[in-house]
This record gives sequence, structure tokens and C-alpha cells, in this order.
Amino acid sequence: MVAKQIQRELSDMLLTDKVLQYAVLPEAALGADKYLSSLTTISDVEVSADLQVKFLLFCVYVKWVSVNLCVVW
Repeated sequence: MVAKQIQRELSDMLLTDKVLQYAVLPEAALGADKYLSSLTTISDVEVSADLQVKFLLFCVYVKWVSVNLCVVW
């Protein structure tokens, strides 16, 4: 339940936070359409028993790059 809330909060931050948007897609600062040129997903969040995040998987899919990036944090 806590993991799903963290996942929702991070997803909302991707939609609203300009700094995070530019970190994921730096071309947005140059005028690239951030809604059509990339897709970022928070795929999975796991928390430990003391409610600290122990696993975070997010993926960035960019249409003009043949290699997509998935990061485990």
C-alpha cells in the first residue's frame, strides 16, 4: 500500500515538476514535445519493513533512440 502511494506520488511529480521533467528529457528545455517524444514510467516500487524504499524501477523510452533506459535504484 505504501509502495503504491510512492509510485503514484512519483508519477505525479513526473507530470508537474519542471526540474524532474528536464532531468528525464533535457530536450524539453529546447522546445521538444515532452508528451510525444518520450515516455517515462515508474514501473515498480518496493519498501522494506521499516518503510524505506529499497527498490525503485523507472524506465525512459525515447522514440529517436534505439536503446531505452531502465534504472533500478
